[in-house]
Order: sequence, then structure tokens, then C-alpha cells
Amino acid sequence: MLEAPIDRHADLLVLDEIQQCPRALTSLKYFSEKMPELAVCAAGSLLGVHLGECSFPVGKVDELHMFPLTFVFKDVLPGIKGYERMAGVIDWLEASGLVIRLPIANCGQLPFSAYTKENAFKLFVFDVGILGALSRLPAKAVLDYDFGTYKGYYAENVVAQTFRAGNRTNLACWREGAAEVEFITDVDGAVVPVEVKSGWVTQAKSLRSFADKYKPAFSAVFSGRNAGSDRSLARHYYPLYLASKFPLPVRADGDALGSDRNGA
Repeated sequence: MLEAPIDRHADLLVLDEIQQCPRALTSLKYFSEKMPELAVCAAGSLLGVHLGECSFPVGKVDELHMFPLTFVFKDVLPGIKGYERMAGVIDWLEASGLVIRLPIANCGQLPFSAYTKENAFKLFVFDVGILGALSRLPAKAVLDYDFGTYKGYYAENVVAQTFRAGNRTNLACWREGAAEVEFITDVDGAVVPVEVKSGWVTQAKSLRSFADKYKPAFSAVFSGRNAGSDRSLARHYYPLYLASKFPLPVRADGDALGSDRNGA
């Protein structure tokens, strides 16, 4: 189209909207084998939906999942009850990347899958901007941080989306009796509970219940506070904007690197 030769060693070939032509995806195998010096990038939308049954060149391409820059649905559609009636819709939304589904575990031990049920989960929107649009929340209310307890849903969504964007896939919510912790994840093979607070008050009764029962090496709280730690509780405090850096390296004294002791 540009009437210019392609330099195999310097140019980048981009195959955009590749879901419209599944055979183009298969061709990546041959680019890898017959023209390895040419850089090829394939991009598309809803690949998990459109390319579910096509041949994928395993071992020939490097995958990169793109996420938006970083709510829990209790009733996905009002008036409709019964998970069986919604399962197909939810599966489609998840495959298309529009929602993040996290199972609810009734035990704080690994593997999480042994303590979850198919119909017990939380759904998060893939982007907090979409969450605001769905809830019809004015932008000014968000900027002024003036939307009451709804801030908690926003904060949870930010952390959930950021964790998923960072490929933290072994992630669940924890609920036993009246106690509930927003997230549990594994860090180096150990379960770590993560509490999320939208403001600056970081008291966490459920987190204490989890720690008393399961004795994790440490726990984490994301909130509006600065980074810090409490060695007496083995608890690390993170500001919400540092969710992508979790977990920070731990110093020999048990504090997270870069944190102040009191999190002031």
C-alpha cells in the first residue's frame, strides 16, 4: 500500500482485529518458522469468545493480555433468580473480558478450588469507569470523593482489576459465618488475606478473625493511608494505588520495603 519494501529486520507487521480471520491466527506459526526475523503483532477484541475453537499456534507466539487502567454484582439481572438461568450469560461476559469472576471460599487454605462452589462468587466490572457509567454516578461525585458507602465497591473493583491485570490468577474471596475478607491469594505458596478500605480507617475485624484462625505469615490492608506496617499484627498497609506492586519485598525486620512503621 505504501509502495515501499518491507524490511524484515526493522519493520513490524500488525494484524489487527484478528478475530475476524481465524486463519490469520494460524498463520503466525508459519511466520515463526519461515520468517522468524520479522516482528509480527496480532491484536483483537473478544478473542476468548471468537477464537474458542480455532487452531492456536502453541509455542509459536507470546501472549500479552491487555487490561484497562485500573463491584460487586449481587443481582446481575433484577428479578432473575437461579444460577442455572444466568450461567451462560455470565460465562460469556467473563470470556469476553467484561467481568471478573472470583469464587467465594469458605476456608482460608489451599487449594481454593476445594472450598468453593460454582454458584458462589463475586463479579467485578472490568473497568471502574464502566462501573461509574452503569451506576449512573456523576463524574463530579467521583472527583469529590462524595458518594457514601459506594466508595467501598469502587475500591474493591480497583484492587480486583489491578490484581487480575498483574496476572494474579490464584485469587478468591473468603467468607466463613459472619466474617468476610475481600480477597485471599497465595504468595510463595502461602495464603495471604487482603482487606480493602475506601477511606483512612483501617480497622478490620474480619481480617483479625482470619489471622486468629489460619495464622498467615502476614496480612494486607489497602486503603487511603500511606504505606506502613504493624509488626505486632504482622500486617502491611498499602495505599490503593500500589495494588499493582503487591506484595512489596519484606525486609529482615518484617516490614515491607518502602513503608513507614506507622503508615502515617
